[in-house]
Amino acid sequence: MIVSEGSPVRCNRCNQKFDAPKEMNRNPFWGQMAARVLDFCECPHCGQTDNHWVFAADIMPAGLNWRKVNAWTEAN
Repeated sequence: MIVSEGSPVRCNRCNQKFDAPKEMNRNPFWGQMAARVLDFCECPHCGQTDNHWVFAADIMPAGLNWRKVNAWTEAN
């Protein structure tokens, strides 16, 4: 799976959101609400260079009901 440049990513140290600085690979959500980014990048807030997180709620289409949210996280 891919995290597009500019997509919201969250730091695993300070939990602040920031835009992905480049296109990066990530794990699938597999029904979970967060997935690990597989490429390293630096958090602009705290300077932590690590594999940060992408949250499903930050990138999924708006307006999905709970059944569609579950289906979306399974498929993505």
